[in-house]
Amino acid sequence: MVVLDLIRDLWLTHVLIVAPWLVAREVWLKESQRWDHLRDLHVTALIGTPDARRARLLAPSAVTVINPELLPWLADTLGEDWPFTTVVFDESTRLKGYRASSRFLPRPGSRPGRATKRAASLAQHAHHRVQRWINLSGTPVANGYLDLWGPQWFVDGGLALGRTFGAYKARWFEPENAYSPHPRLKLKPYSELQIQERLKPTTHTVRAQDWFTLLTPVERTICIELPPDARRAYTSMQRHLAVDLNEGRVSALNAGVKAGKLRQIASGAVYRDEREDSWSVVHEERLEALASLQEELAGAPLLVVIQYRHEAVQILKRFPQAVEIHAPGALERWNAGQIPMLVLHAASAGHGLNLQHGGHHICYYSPYSDNELYSQVLERIGPVRQQQAGFDRNVFIHHLEAHDTVDQQTRGLREGRLTQLQAFMQAASLKQ
Repeated sequence: MVVLDLIRDLWLTHVLIVAPWLVAREVWLKESQRWDHLRDLHVTALIGTPDARRARLLAPSAVTVINPELLPWLADTLGEDWPFTTVVFDESTRLKGYRASSRFLPRPGSRPGRATKRAASLAQHAHHRVQRWINLSGTPVANGYLDLWGPQWFVDGGLALGRTFGAYKARWFEPENAYSPHPRLKLKPYSELQIQERLKPTTHTVRAQDWFTLLTPVERTICIELPPDARRAYTSMQRHLAVDLNEGRVSALNAGVKAGKLRQIASGAVYRDEREDSWSVVHEERLEALASLQEELAGAPLLVVIQYRHEAVQILKRFPQAVEIHAPGALERWNAGQIPMLVLHAASAGHGLNLQHGGHHICYYSPYSDNELYSQVLERIGPVRQQQAGFDRNVFIHHLEAHDTVDQQTRGLREGRLTQLQAFMQAASLKQ
């Protein structure tokens, strides 16, 4: 609502808001209709069929909302007639893959990624027709400082962090292992403070804990033991990069693929090939743990965060009362207290949504290493959201983990990234 207030107070027109699809529909469009003082601010969401979107695009509107997936369509439709002078990019970490040095021209024979095409659609106008650029994010460095350069380029064209991503890396990063052919990069000793200083003129953080007291979430870990057959499958994949199941052999071509297969086995099922509909059940201990947790909650609604498609399929089959978030009317029913178990994937529904009215228990069915996804989905029902909704209650976080598996390493990696994010947010806080 703060951004909509700003748009109204400054009498801004020709504003483009880019937000994830569910957020565009359920938050930006509805927030403008929810508050009396914003009723005169005309907001249009570009949703529906191509013809419907074109009709909405041609209609007069102060604010236009679109999801990132439609940015290439928007650029093709408008061509050189780009009208937007202000761009607000909600969840701006989606711009982290931008690389100015390449100018988004694909190499011969290569195919640019979908995120690249979306960013390219905006990059050509960012410092030509757009006069004001606003990035919004609750997790700007959730997975490290390398993610900062892309979003910041759209704000200042490289003034703060360098005109190219290569220059940014060369100035502030060094390899963790100089002898590795593909070394991971880490910040140089002086880099963190320098980057923070350079971003201060254009970066402002409002942290709720700086202004009022928040109830600390209550965390617990529910450990499960792999049954003997599942442990043998896990050990076989760990040692031999292959495992024989009833449906056939599952192999890993390298260490990276092996790590993914180990996470899948620990989660309860493993994909036999690249297709998401071809997987074999290895154990059901997580389902049993989830059933025990639900019984323990005695009817309290539970938000279940999954990582693999097979997890959602198994949960929906085991728990008839469970509903996937993309089901028709799921958001409204959850917030009305009509859904006892809501299932979602953090990448598709973890940003920007208001889910705090439906409950205050969240279960990570399998651990996330990506701290941005973890933190964003937690905030859907987190302490700040609870207070905004007028609830004086703790948030309970339930972690399901398989004992003596990669689950512990995955969680440790995420918690290390969380520490870095907290330090950055503290440095950029408006209240010092």
